[in-house]
Amino acid sequence: MRPVNLIPPDQRRGEAAPARAGAASYIVVAVLFAVLFAVTGVVLTNNDVDQKKSDLAAVQAQQTEAEARADALSNFASFQQMKDNRVLTIASLAQSRFDWERVMREVSRVLPDHVWLTNLTGTVAPEVEVPKSATVSTRTNVAGPALTMVGCARSQDDVAALIAAVGDIDGVTRVLVEKSEKADVETATGGATDAASEEDCRTRSSIAQFALIAAFDEVVAPAGNGDAATAAAAAAPASTTSATAATTTTPAAGSTTTTDAAVVPEEQQQKQNVEGGIEKANKAAGLIGAGDGG
Repeated sequence: MRPVNLIPPDQRRGEAAPARAGAASYIVVAVLFAVLFAVTGVVLTNNDVDQKKSDLAAVQAQQTEAEARADALSNFASFQQMKDNRVLTIASLAQSRFDWERVMREVSRVLPDHVWLTNLTGTVAPEVEVPKSATVSTRTNVAGPALTMVGCARSQDDVAALIAAVGDIDGVTRVLVEKSEKADVETATGGATDAASEEDCRTRSSIAQFALIAAFDEVVAPAGNGDAATAAAAAAPASTTSATAATTTTPAAGSTTTTDAAVVPEEQQQKQNVEGGIEKANKAAGLIGAGDGG
């Protein structure tokens, strides 16, 4: 007969006792869990990297598409910018325009008989430079358009009459007199021969030379900024005039014959050119505006 051990397994001793793993089994399980977590982390990280790469590729594709659309629409942006610049140019030209023809016509009417001009310059702003214009420091005190007058008169009373007459010109707000002086004996007799005396129209000691400014303060001066300032500076020379008057003296008769200042013939042509340029710019701006709307 075969013997049978009836003692429960947990109470057996010796060689008949069952094997026990102990703490080693827990260590193995912990290592397995650590490896599992590491593998899971690596997999999730790789998946996240792949997703980021996919998102980056999509964004780059959108950027490329947006740049292509921007390049396709760049011509329309250029047209819009051109239109805006032309509108600013037209506005600047409109602001810088001044009716010099009317002013010169009135000057020729109110100029006294015994007064003659050697230089007549009109500018829309103090910073505008005109070739061979009169240098009068008082011009800087007038921000808007002004008429600079330099010449001679038979007497100081005639200078006063000129000041009153110029003050009556439509639009003149004030008359600034820089000087009104007679010649000394040496200058009147022709003794002075320096460069300054070449422009001196005083041939006798009783003749007074004057320099005055007729200011048009009510007229707004053109603004100076951006492209509009450039257009105003380009248009300003066309809005200026310079005229001189001739003087004839007869020593034997002791009298002086004067010729009133007249408007330079080119003034009317310059005014027409400016108006024609404004009309063309208006038409061009209108055509571009119609193209954008369609």
